[in-house]
Amino acid sequence: MRHLSPFTVLIFTILIFAGCRPTHELIETGELEHADIGIEELSEMVPDYLESLYTLSGSGRALISQPGNSDRLTLDFHSDRETSLLTFRNRLGIEGGQLLVQNDSVLVYNRIDKVAEKISLKDANLTDVGTLATINLIELFHFPFHEHNITDLFQDNQFYVAITGDDTRITIDRDNGLILDLQTHPDAGYPYSRIHYEAYGSYGDFTLPGKITIFSSDGEIRVTFLVRQLQTNSELPDMEIPIPEEVPIIVL
Repeated sequence: MRHLSPFTVLIFTILIFAGCRPTHELIETGELEHADIGIEELSEMVPDYLESLYTLSGSGRALISQPGNSDRLTLDFHSDRETSLLTFRNRLGIEGGQLLVQNDSVLVYNRIDKVAEKISLKDANLTDVGTLATINLIELFHFPFHEHNITDLFQDNQFYVAITGDDTRITIDRDNGLILDLQTHPDAGYPYSRIHYEAYGSYGDFTLPGKITIFSSDGEIRVTFLVRQLQTNSELPDMEIPIPEEVPIIVL
């Protein structure tokens, strides 16, 4: 397996998996107008699992698409609200490596090349990786909708569109309060420009997306996650990577 680029690392860090189908585009059904409900009322519609969703475990398949190149992988993952462990395999099912994401670092183990690297999220030279890696995996599947961050609210025939203080645009289904799309402002400095949610389903007591697509900040790279299995609030295995003693960990 080839050496991982920083953007590939951060993509796996937040666990975006891939399918081969193109992302469904949201189409506004009319001109946006100011919403006829308040921000607090909308907040009550959007599911809130902050106090009830503790762990996620599952598997999925991934396709990373960029100009002139694409890659397909399968992934297994475990995560609580502080640590995430990911294992990825190639098209033949051969395990290629693992990622261990913690509050202050990302440990990357390339099993084929026998290379281990630890990336500090405090390193100024890895700002993009650090920024995206601090997005908790659970919060990726269930984006935290905070009403105090909303500065304006619009609607059309199908969607509510909430605007945050940094001009992030959150599109919400009017029928069920589910978040369908996030689009960030270019000047906000996020390492991604958009996150798109589809195929919501019931997983235990929670309604979560079965397909997530993320776009890089320049729109050149797209990674879509198609869930195969997803368990909620299950017991997690030991959150560590069994790196052989003869493999040194390179700190970047």
